This record gives sequence, structure tokens and C-alpha cells, in this order.
Amino acid sequence: EIKPRATLPSQKELAQRQRFADANQFLRNMTPELKKQYVEQWRKHRLNFLGKKYNTFRGYVIARYLAEH
Repeated sequence: EIKPRATLPSQKELAQRQRFADANQFLRNMTPELKKQYVEQWRKHRLNFLGKKYNTFRGYVIARYLAEH
């Protein structure tokens, strides 16, 4: 059985959740042209962004979005 959370989320945690939700929304709303640009950059940099390897395109896009916003 999962124990319910004892405390309410902090303002910082709520802000982080919102940033992640915004990143997911950005990914869902990408145009095919923008998606193609991101795929080309992802492959050009050998799946890396800021020194970390992203095996999935989704992870790469979210990391870039969070770094840029």
C-alpha cells in the first residue's frame, strides 16, 4: 500500500512541476519542421547536451527546453 504524502508540495516544487509540464507541452506542440531541426542537432552532437547523453529524443528536447527557459 502506498503511504499518502504527509506534507504539501513547496512553492519551489510546484514551480518545477509547472516548468516540466510546459516542457512536455512544447514537445507535443512541435511542428514537423522544428522537430526535424532538433533531431538533426541531437544527432550532430552525438545525442549529447551539456555533457549528458540523451538516448531518447524526448529527454533531449525536455533538457534543452528546461535549460533555455
